[in-house]
Amino acid sequence: MDGRARTFHGRLVGAQNFTDAKWRANVTDVEMSDAIKKGPKAMPAFGKKLSQAEIDALVAYVRSFKQE
Repeated sequence: MDGRARTFHGRLVGAQNFTDAKWRANVTDVEMSDAIKKGPKAMPAFGKKLSQAEIDALVAYVRSFKQE
């Protein structure tokens, strides 16, 4: 809910902490968009389920989490 992946399921699947300053600085919006489309690691792919506009909105949402 806060982007930190500090939930049981988040820990179980190794979810990314979206507030981590180092990660935020090193990942581009294009990389995030590609990850949403293709689904890295345990994350399912959403490229066929979401429009490009929805993916762009999701990238903006991830960027909106406050940095630690």
